[in-house]
Amino acid sequence: MPKITIASRQLQADSDQCLLDSLLNQGERIPHSCRSGVCHACMLQADKGQPPAQSQQFLPREKINSQHFLACQCYPIADMTVSLPKSKPISAIITAIEKPESTLAVLTLAPRQPLSYLPGQHLTVSANERLSKDCYLASSPTAQQLTLYIRRKVGDPFSTWSHEIARVGDKIHLGQPKGVGIDFESMRNKLQLICHENHLAPVVSIIKHYCQLRPESEVILNCFFTGSEKPDIKRFFQDMTARYNNFSFRFLRYSTTKQITGIVSEASSGELIISGNRNFIANIEKTNIDTSQALKLLPIKERTLR
Repeated sequence: MPKITIASRQLQADSDQCLLDSLLNQGERIPHSCRSGVCHACMLQADKGQPPAQSQQFLPREKINSQHFLACQCYPIADMTVSLPKSKPISAIITAIEKPESTLAVLTLAPRQPLSYLPGQHLTVSANERLSKDCYLASSPTAQQLTLYIRRKVGDPFSTWSHEIARVGDKIHLGQPKGVGIDFESMRNKLQLICHENHLAPVVSIIKHYCQLRPESEVILNCFFTGSEKPDIKRFFQDMTARYNNFSFRFLRYSTTKQITGIVSEASSGELIISGNRNFIANIEKTNIDTSQALKLLPIKERTLR
């Protein structure tokens, strides 16, 4: 069996199993998504040894020359030393700043080169060498510009910069997309989304992309809020209903599990995505809604997708 060395750890690989699964099964954290060679999220670099030809067939020539390969397409036949590729930051310009509510800044960015990502992924945004933050992408992967949602948080220098200092025309740097994105190719049904108001960013990306990809499928957002009044961002979603005929939404006060059950009991039909922290998701799971097949998005600091 081939031996694979990654981060000074030597593992056994099965030639009958793709390298991605071999590494994941042995505890390595490798970015991945589509598993079909399309998204390139699982790309690795061979520091020693030659990757099999089929693991490079979907890559551009410059990546092949630098020994990059796709772990989901790699069935190793010889020993290799591999590593996660080191990517240079991508420059971007802030082209718009909006504040649909007092605690939310929406930044629109124009990257200097194309950025490939999937809904549900996040990246590191750097305003300077000392000021950076991991942010969910709130734009559709088909959009030419990127959208970020930045919540104002006390004691968070990055949110202070986003709300008070950042200006249109400022240059920033972006890391490569991270986390497990959502591949919609297998989805054909109505899409139901349940989220908390503080975890809307990945949901917005999902809504935009799914409405474009499946205009014949209904997309319904159930967004729970904890304050006494509905968030100002409701106006933003009203604009989205005008843009996408298959999208509808409602803002609901978040209180007891019993009320959640009555309000969103129909969410068990079709595809289901839940976005929120662990406590919010745990309360949803206590209801009679079938969440066994649901995709569950968590805050970046808790884990991107489970």
